[in-house]
Amino acid sequence: MNKEDKVFILDTSAFFTYLEDEEDADYIQNLLEKAENGEAVIYISFISLTEVYYITLQERDAAEASDRISLIRSLASSVCSSDALRARLMSGVMLC
Repeated sequence: MNKEDKVFILDTSAFFTYLEDEEDADYIQNLLEKAENGEAVIYISFISLTEVYYITLQERDAAEASDRISLIRSLASSVCSSDALRARLMSGVMLC
């Protein structure tokens, strides 16, 4: 990654926007495509994964919740602890 590459942290709401094809889902899709092409780096909080699983479990079912987590883990991204993400935020990373 060079200085011109962008680094993003996707939160729970960003994933629900993407997963449920809500307004601005195309923006998230674009970020994911950039990450896939090596033009951006995406980080995900472990807590966001937990929230996506729990909310989906409550609103749908366990199979859907598991499928969503599998999909998120298959994306060109890295799952980090909250402490690691906090350090990245302090260094100027963009939060989505």
